Amino acid sequence: MRSTVQVVTMLLAAASLSPVLADTAKSAGVAQLEGKWSYASDCNFGHYAEMEVKPGATATTATGNWSDGTRNGGEAGELSGRFEGGKLYVLLCTEDDLRDGSKCAIGDRKDAGAYLKLEGKKLSWYRYFGQGADGKYEKYVDLQRGTMKPAPEDTCPADKN
Repeated sequence: MRSTVQVVTMLLAAASLSPVLADTAKSAGVAQLEGKWSYASDCNFGHYAEMEVKPGATATTATGNWSDGTRNGGEAGELSGRFEGGKLYVLLCTEDDLRDGSKCAIGDRKDAGAYLKLEGKKLSWYRYFGQGADGKYEKYVDLQRGTMKPAPEDTCPADKN
């Protein structure tokens, strides 16, 4: 039988390790998303999207750059992310958002406009549609690691060309 002192010692040792283990698990989450991700399609007006995820100041944060558009135009800027529950919630700031000297920082905001989630070998980008309780996240596009080469237009489905 173990003495009370031994049990208390084991409990204190386990409690002191739990923040370290939790921090390691969280940083592994952000680390697996790190790098450049892209999507490219030449169908119709084309669709091209990129995310570059970089480690943030803490184990559960990320920074980076993003772009999304077609051959006719699009948007780009910085991203700020918080890793939580297997998802990287991101605030996507455009260059216009930052023009007045504002910082792109998600902090503890609960109104992130998007999240990124690793699904197999792809990074799925989910966007928030709607407002308040009526809103929900929907999958927008799957990104692949690195630079994606678009398929030729003649391979587009008939209704997408």
